[in-house]
Amino acid sequence: MRNYDARLPDMRTLETERLVLRKFTMDDAEDVFAYASDPEMTRFVGWGAHQSIEDSCEFLRRTIAEYDEPKNATWAIVLRESGRVVGGIALRTMNEWRAELGHAIGRDHWGQGLMTEAVRRIIDYGFFYCGLYRIEALCDVDHAGSARVMEKCGMQFEGVLRGRIRLRGEMRDTQIHAILKSDWASVDYARQRWGALGSEELATALGHLSGHTSRAWNRGARIVERMRERGEDPIPEALRSPDDRVRFLAVRSMQMLGDSRDFAHAVAMLKDADSEVRVGAVYALENISDPATVDVLIPMLEDPAERVRNAASWILGWFAEGRAVVPLLERIRRAPPYEPSLEQIRHARPDEDMQAVWDALHSLCATSLPGVLAGLSDAEPRVRRTVAYALCHAAQSGSFIVAPAVEDRIGAAAEDNSEMMRAAVPALITALEDEDPRVREHVASALACLPDGRALQPLLRAADDQNAQVRAGAIGALSELGDECAWERVLAARNDSAAHVRSEVANAFCQHMRPEAIEILDEMFRDGAPKVREDAVWALLGPDGSDGDQIREAAREHLVRMAETDPTEDVRYAATSLLEKMQETQDEE
Repeated sequence: MRNYDARLPDMRTLETERLVLRKFTMDDAEDVFAYASDPEMTRFVGWGAHQSIEDSCEFLRRTIAEYDEPKNATWAIVLRESGRVVGGIALRTMNEWRAELGHAIGRDHWGQGLMTEAVRRIIDYGFFYCGLYRIEALCDVDHAGSARVMEKCGMQFEGVLRGRIRLRGEMRDTQIHAILKSDWASVDYARQRWGALGSEELATALGHLSGHTSRAWNRGARIVERMRERGEDPIPEALRSPDDRVRFLAVRSMQMLGDSRDFAHAVAMLKDADSEVRVGAVYALENISDPATVDVLIPMLEDPAERVRNAASWILGWFAEGRAVVPLLERIRRAPPYEPSLEQIRHARPDEDMQAVWDALHSLCATSLPGVLAGLSDAEPRVRRTVAYALCHAAQSGSFIVAPAVEDRIGAAAEDNSEMMRAAVPALITALEDEDPRVREHVASALACLPDGRALQPLLRAADDQNAQVRAGAIGALSELGDECAWERVLAARNDSAAHVRSEVANAFCQHMRPEAIEILDEMFRDGAPKVREDAVWALLGPDGSDGDQIREAAREHLVRMAETDPTEDVRYAATSLLEKMQETQDEE
């Protein structure tokens, strides 16, 4: 299987308490030979012991050449105190979301926890900087030390692959261990790592902000907001941290809060040495919405990091102010030409060309609406699925994004394109009958953001679809129509067999708190699915006003019980947070 052209961004020097992980150089040849020439050390690795210093030099030449095309990144493991290279650790991309980790360290340094320290840092790098979702590692079935390192780093044993590798002419079985981003981004881990900031509350907030869901991010931002309400401001402290990840999470908190007090902080972080921090600062400026934002972002179109330039272009497109036109045009002229085409999706091999599919998807989001709608009737299901997803994304973002590709289209960036999205409704209604359930699912989700009475009957049919994801999307769309017939069908879905469909009923009350809410939410507070119980709690955060206050008060007894006794941490957290908010509201009154 080919590599998908996945890349590791900005391979950088990483540090731990006792180690520095950096790129190899030719000056490391003697240190490499010292550990790589040991037959016992190389017993379970795929390469043989180095027989001469020239073997080590050849290894270094190959490794250094790979740094120009960072699909595979190999770091030297350097002892901080002595500066000696004692091993190597590598991350090799399998596709845009999965990578394989490999490592080796000299026998003199076995049993000291050094490799565990290095592996944890590389896992952190893979999830945080590279956007990976899964990292896996293989080791020989007899290599107990390597397996122990992986287990100490939180990687789970997933089985034995028979005859997976050839080692010294012998076919060997290997163990496979893996870890997911959702396993790694835990609050407990964050407390351990960032507790030195002086506030466990701030460490907990950063832990949530490092999570992989928008709900986790909101939790972290809410903690920061509470600290500020008490007169404490943790953001400057976090921004001064030497840990670039801590600085990035502080920037993310600013992005979530959108507080005008943070404008100066965000501008300062545009000069940060870490490109990810600069990207976060650009997006934070979008939410802070200061009048000077456009002037601040125009220079970022010249940033050395492509991701920063792209983020600045994106945000300047949203502001669409005249003084940004000339810099944007100049950036367009310098950018390599790219012609979006449905052919990229139509001819992509499902298992090998996912990058081409995603490239085409992003390009479709930046072209004219008729060109996208044509894909909804394509004969290839993959094309229809991808286009439906693009339309869903556009609907959820509030408008169909038109990116100017040539000079005479620059004016389109200043238009409100919501009318263009509404023009897509007839085609979306037709696509609700598509034979592919993924198409129906995405289309229903798009219609939830584009409520239109013409979609009522097709959505009612979709609410009885055999596919639970389609039913969930249809229930979400029906809840937005404001039609009594639609609302009755939404309420009936609380008895659906699929938990995520029932969750959509709870979510409907977030936007439309109605008199029957407390009776129905009472049922959902006792639902067997934790996600349904959690969403039912968050639904009580619905619209403000006397009706909402009365319903929340009526549910207080449930909230207290769930905060204390619910077996699921997320449900307990939701109930506790809501009780705290209710108490804060009462104190203010």
